[in-house]
Amino acid sequence: MKTFRFRAAVALDVRRRQEEAAEALLRRAEADWSSARAHWELSRVRVGEATGQLASTARGGAEGHVLTWHRNWIVGLQTEVERSGQVAAQMAVVASQALRVWQTARRRRLVLERLRDRAWERHRQAENREELKLIDELARTRYVTARASMEGNQE
Repeated sequence: MKTFRFRAAVALDVRRRQEEAAEALLRRAEADWSSARAHWELSRVRVGEATGQLASTARGGAEGHVLTWHRNWIVGLQTEVERSGQVAAQMAVVASQALRVWQTARRRRLVLERLRDRAWERHRQAENREELKLIDELARTRYVTARASMEGNQE
């Protein structure tokens, strides 16, 4: 019996490499998204802290220009919150797209692996059939030989 050879082995290797590349992109996109979310959260915390500082400064009887400076500072921090929120949303979209690309690549690899497994099973079954044919032939030969020698002894 011939050795097993999967004709689409090269295609399966290509699919594996595509999946690995897609997985690397997915990991990078998820890391970027996580970093962007962390930056957004930190920006929100800074706005809260700045608002607390403004209230503390106002209670301390600060002059008007100091309060105006704090308000302008808070507006700048709020702008950073909005910007980092937009970046986080964009990174979420990129991560979602990377996830879909990886899922597609994985599905394509799994299809070829299932085809390979089915081909291997058919090959194994063919080997078993060949082996059974040889065993049957051997048994038939032994039976015929034994029968012929018994008939030869009876004559």
